[in-house]
Parts: sequence; C-alpha cells; structure tokens
Amino acid sequence: MDLSKKVKPEVFDVCEGHEVSASERYVFLFKGRVFVTEKRLTSDKESYHVTNLFRLQDVDLIDTVDGDPLKVVFKSHKKTRPGFPLSLRARSPEQKAAWLKELTTANQGMATDFYFPFTLCFSDNLNVGLYKIAFALFMIVELQNLMEGL
Repeated sequence: MDLSKKVKPEVFDVCEGHEVSASERYVFLFKGRVFVTEKRLTSDKESYHVTNLFRLQDVDLIDTVDGDPLKVVFKSHKKTRPGFPLSLRARSPEQKAAWLKELTTANQGMATDFYFPFTLCFSDNLNVGLYKIAFALFMIVELQNLMEGL
C-alpha cells in the first residue's frame, strides 16, 4: 500500500470555533477524516499536534462563504462540538479546488467518530515524516475499526 496516496497534507489559514484571527495549520485528509494540526519545531525534531479531528460525514461543507473565494467552512452536525464552525482559507484558488475535489471523493461512510489531542513526532526529513504521519493515522483508524468489531 502506498501511504503517500492516503494522506493529503496542505497548509491553510484556519479559524476554529469562534476565533477571530486565523492560524497557520497543516491539514491532512486521511480515510474520510480531516486532521487539523499545528506544526511544532524543536532543535532536534518536528511534530504535529492535532487541534481538531473529524469525519467528513459528520459535518456540512460550505464552499462559498462571506464572498471569500478561498474560504471553506465545516459545520458540525453536533451543535455543541468544540472547534466548530471550522474555516479553512486556502492559499490559492487552485489549492481550494483541489481540496474540494479530494473532500468530495473522500466523503464516504467511515468508522465512528473520535476526537482527541495527540502529538505525532518524527525526524526533520519531511518526506520521511509524512510517511510516518500516514502510518500513524492508518494505525489509529485501523485500531478504532478493530475495537468497534469487538
């Protein structure tokens, strides 16, 4: 299995919940789930702290927002879910179009929802790091699917 095709990482300006100012976040699309992460760098490693995680089938996607051609908003079906509404502002129209296509393709029935903050750590080699993220995300989802079958 080629994990690089399972993960779609991009940098977006993100507002979570009722935040007014946007923060730069690395967003990963994996098996019908969106991982919003904050990149943290130290002298010997980089890590991605997950600030929000959701299934595409648990949100409504609004692709035309406030007249901003680069913005996409996710609204949770659960009215009291923290971190929502969540808005992503793409860096270009091409980035937004590519992500909308990926989101539409990925929006298929997936396992039950889960949300928790955690940190993924890996070396400063980005290519190796993305494979490690993909593997970690794959293992989380597979473990969750296994637990549901018990």
